[in-house]
Amino acid sequence: MAEVVVSVVTSKILNLLAEEAKYLVGVQGQVENAIHELEDLRLFLKEADERAGGDDERARNCVGRIREAAYDLEDVIVTFARKAAPKRKRGIMNAMKRLAFIFDEGFALHQIGSEIQRISNEISALKQNLQEIGIRRSTDVTAGTSPDGSQTRQLRRAFSHTVDPDFVGFQADTKKLVMYLTEDEKPHRVVSICGMGGLGKTTLAREIYHHQHIRSHFSRFAWASISQQCNVRDVWEGLLFKLSSFTMDEKIEIKNSSDDEVAKKLYQVQRDEKCLVILDDIWNIQTWDSLKHAFPSERTASKLLLTTRYTEVARSADRDGIQHQPQCLDEKEGWELFKKKAGFEREIMTKSGNEKWMEELGGQMLKHCHGLPLAIIVLGGLLSTKQTAYEWERVRENVEQYISKGEIHGNGDSVLGVSWVLGLSFNDLPYHLKPCFLHLSHFAEDFEIRVKELCQIWIAEGFISSNQQDRSSIEEKAYQCFLELVQRCMVQEAKRGWTGRISTCRVHDLMRDLSLQKAQEQNFLQVINFRNRINEASDSSTSGTSNHLMQICKVRRLAIHLNNNAPLLSLIQKAEYASLRSILCFNPLWTPCGQVFGQLINSFHMLRVLKFENAGNVELPIEIREFVHLRFLSLNGSCVKQLPSSIGNLKCLETLDLRTTDSSNISFKIPSEIGKLRQLRHLYLPHRSVLRRNKLRLSNVSSLRTLVNFPMRHLDFNELAHLTNLAKLKMFDDRSSRELVVPAGIKFNQLESLGIVVENSASVAVDVEPILKSCSQVYKLHLALKIQKLPELDLFLKSLIKLVLVRTFLQDDPMSTLGNLPALKVLGLFKFAFLGNEMVCSEGGFPALESLSLVEQYHLEEWRVMSTALPRLRRLKIEGCNRLRNVPQRLQDIRFAN
Repeated sequence: MAEVVVSVVTSKILNLLAEEAKYLVGVQGQVENAIHELEDLRLFLKEADERAGGDDERARNCVGRIREAAYDLEDVIVTFARKAAPKRKRGIMNAMKRLAFIFDEGFALHQIGSEIQRISNEISALKQNLQEIGIRRSTDVTAGTSPDGSQTRQLRRAFSHTVDPDFVGFQADTKKLVMYLTEDEKPHRVVSICGMGGLGKTTLAREIYHHQHIRSHFSRFAWASISQQCNVRDVWEGLLFKLSSFTMDEKIEIKNSSDDEVAKKLYQVQRDEKCLVILDDIWNIQTWDSLKHAFPSERTASKLLLTTRYTEVARSADRDGIQHQPQCLDEKEGWELFKKKAGFEREIMTKSGNEKWMEELGGQMLKHCHGLPLAIIVLGGLLSTKQTAYEWERVRENVEQYISKGEIHGNGDSVLGVSWVLGLSFNDLPYHLKPCFLHLSHFAEDFEIRVKELCQIWIAEGFISSNQQDRSSIEEKAYQCFLELVQRCMVQEAKRGWTGRISTCRVHDLMRDLSLQKAQEQNFLQVINFRNRINEASDSSTSGTSNHLMQICKVRRLAIHLNNNAPLLSLIQKAEYASLRSILCFNPLWTPCGQVFGQLINSFHMLRVLKFENAGNVELPIEIREFVHLRFLSLNGSCVKQLPSSIGNLKCLETLDLRTTDSSNISFKIPSEIGKLRQLRHLYLPHRSVLRRNKLRLSNVSSLRTLVNFPMRHLDFNELAHLTNLAKLKMFDDRSSRELVVPAGIKFNQLESLGIVVENSASVAVDVEPILKSCSQVYKLHLALKIQKLPELDLFLKSLIKLVLVRTFLQDDPMSTLGNLPALKVLGLFKFAFLGNEMVCSEGGFPALESLSLVEQYHLEEWRVMSTALPRLRRLKIEGCNRLRNVPQRLQDIRFAN
């Protein structure tokens, strides 16, 4: 992980050097020399991280010192740039002041140069220390840090002949997989079992391998354990010898054959015979690409079953293959497996007289396993060696630690702990994904994380590398990093949008524990949890929070989980967070704590990320101008009445989220200085917003991609036309809107999502056709205003996937037009969208529609659906349609949404 820190710090300094070189004049040489030292040091850190993760105390100390030296270098350079920038911008009033400025600056340059040189020398000495303890320079700094050595491979190796007598659960999974492998009507060449570590993929594959139906269907069988280090030739030979009978001489001849000849023989036997081959635990696409030449790419009677933690491996093996992901055990299955592993049937257990008490203790401990089979096996194996309720009580006191470490010995056997097994997935991550995974430890158990916001924070943190020419696609790059964590089964998908992108996600509790553990080891993050009264990162009570302030000021990131009685202001007042770069404050309820902002401003000048939501009434002081490094600021759910004009000083700000659920009639006043934020990419305004002056100049904010709740009364499409990167636009007004006049020739070719919301709009109808013509690529459209009529079909947005109409007061049946939109998947008609009494879905209408909502269509009486309309509808919501006589007969079986 020192390599990760060094990489992130180097990237940040290089970006600073490119963006604010004029403020580093005089120390640029020292900065470039320090960067060179860091980049050279990286070549040693792959092995250093491996050794530090083991029992090498010297390596661990070196790695810790390297991490802190890299952070110190960042602090020194960023602090100097921050102090130099305002001085150079103010100019000099007279000769005496100019002379004093030059003297002060020269003295500061000498100091900063000396400090940078000192840190560079320290880094050079640490590199020498690494060499002295035998750590070698590596030329590969792109892969994960812990390759699977021979001892690890032996520990992880799964044998095909060992059948688990305590196999529990997965009956439905077994049935499906057997069907996929044996069905003849829709044959699948490759079937894959995917999922996170410890889920039981290998156990399930072994159950399939010995299944009676499988044994009668196939004539030949072979199993190979792959793991992270794969010798392709050994795998091919092993499989070939299992699938065919050879004499000793023939085996010797095969061993002396070329790789091509061995691959061809293995390929041929699968073509000629009905074989089942299982490749257990494939870790990456490169391994499959090395192995695949020995397996038929066309459909044959033979089948291939893979197990992997990485869904991209399965997809690469066969784009049309089956990817099956088992789920964790439910409560009943978990208890059954636990009883078997803990030995509830043992005679000594039944004779102890404490069986009922031990069952109660077991149930309490089982909750910490969260349904993960490996965790249940580890816990049950440990308890199988304990014979009294007293011993079980001692285990319960530290159950999470026992499950994590798994250092148990029963009958001479050792069971690997959950953290060791899941840690292999972490070690296998490429370096650029490791800080992204560690960042997930900010979030509480079962927290549903907004993916778009997560990516914005990763970008603000500097985890996603880019250059100035590449900034337009940085959100997509961040999303691809997130997607890779999902494909590696380290993050779980929660919800998908209708375009197919993941909108929210979760982290399995035990995977989150791993993230917390690694974050603690690397001093990556401090978590203070006032809800549980537990400091998760240090396993200490928050009642002793002051004891941890020295720890907090050494880390760069702070996550605070609040409750109503959290002494947040006291915490901030007592602590000195000199180097803090990120604060994520989670406030589940609308808890007033806006008073802390004055203290925040005074204490955290180095912040890049500040997420402080549901904080009640918040007034941002003029001193917010000091947050010159801030990239991400979210006060979502808080009540922010206005921004000070000094917000224009936050030149690095990329995301500003001021959305609120406040329903009061008080308008938020937007300072025109927002137009000075050249780096701003995502702007979310409160529901009711007005400009402090009559116009907001947007031409300088050309990077803007998201603009939400912009007041229509101040709308100037000529200004908006400068936002060539705009992907999401939502306009709002609280009164009847004027006509949406879009000057000829203006096009919003990047716009994907458009919303127009006008309250109290019943009196004036608006023609939306001009603006729809200007943004032909929109796939999500939300209209909440009275419109004259729907545009003609040839002028309507053919790319639409989702359409929501609210208070549009349409007189004509909209279904005749909307039913011809070829890509429409989601349609919502809400509250007076349609005023007619009859609605007809014509033959062949809505070919792609999957979700339909009819809510508060008070005039609707008759709804007719032709026989070939709505062929893909699977979700129907009808609410508040009091006059509707009945639902069409052919839609009776559609699942009704809540």
